[in-house]
Amino acid sequence: MLLFPLSDAEKTHQLGKEVTDDKVYMIHQTAVNACGTVAILHALCNNSKVMDAARGSVLGAFVKKTSGMTADQRGKALEEDKNLSNIHETLAMEGQTQTPNRGSDTQKHFVTFVVKGGNLYELDGRRSHPILHGNSNPHSLLNDASVVIRKFMERDNSTVNFSVLALISA
Repeated sequence: MLLFPLSDAEKTHQLGKEVTDDKVYMIHQTAVNACGTVAILHALCNNSKVMDAARGSVLGAFVKKTSGMTADQRGKALEEDKNLSNIHETLAMEGQTQTPNRGSDTQKHFVTFVVKGGNLYELDGRRSHPILHGNSNPHSLLNDASVVIRKFMERDNSTVNFSVLALISA
């Protein structure tokens, strides 16, 4: 997952190519300041090992319910899902960092990088389709994603406000 600053450079210099791929589980973010939650869901829902373990859970039920939906429909379903909403609210209030007010303009955004079908995708909840960044596999995901992340940083080199989070098995 990458947290990066929203800027004019980001708006005018798109990296990768937006494509349609039914193998990628995509959620269009409809709620304000939910990009972190959507990014985590993108990471989890596109990982078959996680989803196998999630059967019978709140997440597993949500994915099963929304499996035939478009990214836009999933975004609406996420907004209306009380179980996931309660989990989001509880977890958002934990930790040492003060959470921003609901609806405040943070000027930062989370995206997730996943491998599906031999391709590296960037999943951005502001979009309805994944962004293709080329070939990849689970063994080269970290290296391949870091190449794209460097491009994000080069594109907006006036700031150091970037953070990367990797979800790995224990």
